[in-house]
Amino acid sequence: MKPLSLTAAVVAAAFCTISCAPVAENGRHTDAARQEVFHGHPKTLRTATYPAHSNAGEWFKDTAATDVPQTVYAYNLDGFLTEEIQVVDDTLPVVTVVYEYTAGSPRKAAAVRRKDSVEVSRVAYRYDKDDRLIGTGTTLADGTETGREDYDLNGRGYCKEARYFSGHGVLLMREVNEYNRIGELTGRDTYSYGGKRDNRHVVVRYTYQGNGLPASATVQDEQASPKETRTVFTYEYDAQGNWVRRIAYNETMKTAEITERKIEYYQ
Repeated sequence: MKPLSLTAAVVAAAFCTISCAPVAENGRHTDAARQEVFHGHPKTLRTATYPAHSNAGEWFKDTAATDVPQTVYAYNLDGFLTEEIQVVDDTLPVVTVVYEYTAGSPRKAAAVRRKDSVEVSRVAYRYDKDDRLIGTGTTLADGTETGREDYDLNGRGYCKEARYFSGHGVLLMREVNEYNRIGELTGRDTYSYGGKRDNRHVVVRYTYQGNGLPASATVQDEQASPKETRTVFTYEYDAQGNWVRRIAYNETMKTAEITERKIEYYQ
């Protein structure tokens, strides 16, 4: 699978922390942001994103695309995310993330990542005295520290700044978030640190539909070509009112991706 560019990765990560995310986790398996409010009671959610092509003004997923990862999220009756399974194809290990909770509480205690049932790493969650998530720490199965995340919250409890460190405590990336008066993420400035040549600043700005889902994302990146792109999002919904198909059309590059979600509900 072709890796995302930094700009595309920033858009994907930021997009997954706002209300359209399939779960309360972003790509780094933390929940330091708003989560999607589901209609009904989902039991499982299966999702995949495909490159798309147009025909007569309509977009269709590229069924010939290979190495498209499929992710399945499982929820318990209380609506808590319990498991995440990632599958690419039969030749690669199945990656599973199991979420552990504090007894008698909706608060996550840990996320355990496994490949073919063998534990690879573990994320521990940190909270303040008001039970608000303020950071995580990641260790390998042998106890080696591989990373840390620290979150500063605003007065409403939203993450206003996130800092990402290596296992040796080196600052790798910093994100500064802006929200509107109803708590929607409207902007994110991402600063990546990799030496003088690799330092980078990417800006993402969002607009929203009336239902809380993003309508557009504009990305500014001085090191990219072009330096500014704009992506618009359209959605299709199931009978419960949850989106099951999203088209992300990059107006600048004239390209698109289609994300499909199949949701099974508790009866």
